[in-house]
Amino acid sequence: MENQQSNYKALLMNRLLGGFIAAVCLVGSFNAQAQKHEMGILVGAATFLGDVGDNSDLNSLSYVRPAVGVLYRFNPNPYFGLRFSYTNTEVTGDDSKSDNPHQQSRNLSFKSSISEFSLIGEFNFFRPRRNNKLFHKTPYIFLGISYFKFKPEAEHAGTWYELQPMMTEGVDYSLNEWAMPFGMGYKFNLGEKYLLGFEGGWRYTFTDYLDDASTIYVPKTSGNIQSDFFKDPGGAAVIGGQRANSTNNDFYFVGALTFTYKIKEKINKCPKPLR
Repeated sequence: MENQQSNYKALLMNRLLGGFIAAVCLVGSFNAQAQKHEMGILVGAATFLGDVGDNSDLNSLSYVRPAVGVLYRFNPNPYFGLRFSYTNTEVTGDDSKSDNPHQQSRNLSFKSSISEFSLIGEFNFFRPRRNNKLFHKTPYIFLGISYFKFKPEAEHAGTWYELQPMMTEGVDYSLNEWAMPFGMGYKFNLGEKYLLGFEGGWRYTFTDYLDDASTIYVPKTSGNIQSDFFKDPGGAAVIGGQRANSTNNDFYFVGALTFTYKIKEKINKCPKPLR
């Protein structure tokens, strides 16, 4: 009798343990299926909004430069995505293309390469529909933080010079800065494995020296011909006079097409319950 009770208890414990393991594995499989990963590329263009050049209107289109990058996206649920990306681009501006007489006489110009690392949160407006995997689509908005490196340069007599070491406004500013990317986009599935997106986003930078122009004209330095030229290319400066607007930091805009591959996760099979 005691042996039968012991066998019954052992069988009951084995089944309870087996049921517990199955339940844990089931929950784990749901979590694994919800954690979708994507890898892909970004191809587009960038433009600039700052102190140099007439870039407040559609004239900024003349400053458009290519932008390329790579990205990884993690989707913990259908509505939210977290994106890590690297983007390389260039921005530029030229007072000589402006209709503003003050900018024409100032005659500043620049180009600046940008290498950007970003962490961005995406919010999808629509939940994916399981019965329409091919053409599911949703608009989304995004907000994040970026760390970027830039290098403003300008040309004189056919040669390009780095502007930051010349301290054209007497400021030794950093070439590594932070920015806040924000914008919106639209993405849709291409079958079960691929996702295509279109987006446009501004980068509000925490610097006003993306174009090497922010404050006032400073005195020239005897013996440094190149530095003196880039301090006042127009040749009409008043020392202490306004060279640029220091009340607003610089922006740049990136419009891009994103193409990602959805990585399928392997779900470990659970052991069969003990009998």
